[in-house]
Amino acid sequence: MLKSVRNSKFVFYASSIFAMNDTQELLYGYDVLLKKLEDYEERNNIPYEQRISSIHDDYTSQPMSFKDNLINALYQQNKLPFIVSFSHEEDSLPLWNMYSGNGTGLNLCFWSYKYNVKDNIDVEKIKEDDIIIFDDLHINDVSYEEFPKDLSSAVDTIYEKFLSEIKYMNNKKNDYLIQAKTDYLATMIVLLGTRMKNKAFSFEKEARFIVFEDNPQKISYRTNSNGSIVPYIEKEVPITNLKSITIGPCANYPATKIFIDSMLKQNGLDHISITSSKVPFRVY
Repeated sequence: MLKSVRNSKFVFYASSIFAMNDTQELLYGYDVLLKKLEDYEERNNIPYEQRISSIHDDYTSQPMSFKDNLINALYQQNKLPFIVSFSHEEDSLPLWNMYSGNGTGLNLCFWSYKYNVKDNIDVEKIKEDDIIIFDDLHINDVSYEEFPKDLSSAVDTIYEKFLSEIKYMNNKKNDYLIQAKTDYLATMIVLLGTRMKNKAFSFEKEARFIVFEDNPQKISYRTNSNGSIVPYIEKEVPITNLKSITIGPCANYPATKIFIDSMLKQNGLDHISITSSKVPFRVY
C-alpha cells in the first residue's frame, strides 16, 4: 500500500463483493433482509399479493432459486458494489494472523472523518428503476446483528416508496407489480445487504468503503494469493488521511521502520507515527 501512492493519493483496490473471504457474502444479508421485510409487512398488514417478500411465489417456474437468480443478475449487470475493508481494531492477533502474511505486514491507520464519503443512505434519491444511485464513496460499519438498527428506518422508507408506487394498482399479479417488487428488493439488497455479515466474523469489527461502478471499462482483474481471479476498481484517497502505522509483531522492526521512514519522507509524511505491535505473536 505504501508503494501505491499516485499524485499524493493512496490507490486502493476495491474488490468485487463476490471476492470477499466470507463464502456467504450478500447471501446472508439477503436472508436477514427478507426477515426484516416480512416483519414490516406483518406489522403493517400489507396484502399478500403486494408483499415484496412474496416475490419468490412469482418466479416459481425458474430452475434456480429466486435469490440466486437475482444476485447473479445483479452481478452480470455490474450492479453490485466493490469493497475496501478496514477495521476498527488497531492491533489484533486474529487480523495479523489472517491478513498480514503471518504477522509480518503493516497496519495503516486512517482518519475516518477526513474522507470525502457519504455515511448515510439518502433514500429520497432512490428510484425503483435505477438501483445504482450513488457516484460517491461510502464508508459504513458492518453489522453482525440480526439486522442493523440504523438501517431499520431506511427499510421502512424504501418500502413506503414502493407502496406509493403501486397503490393505484389492483391486487392481481401482473408484470408491472412483479417488476416493481424485484426492483425495490434489488435496491435494498445492494444498499443494505452489503452491510451485514455472519457473526462469526464479528472479531474483525469491519468498516467498508462501498463503491459502485457499472462501467465495464473501468473494471480490472487481478489474481489473489490463491490464484483466483478478482475483479476490482481503483479508488484514490488523499495521503493526508494517513494517521499512523503499526508494524506487525513478526516483522523485523528496525529494518522495516527505516524503509517506512524513507517512503513517508518522500511523500511529505515524515510526521506520521510508527509503532510496533504489542501482540506477542510468533510464527513457527
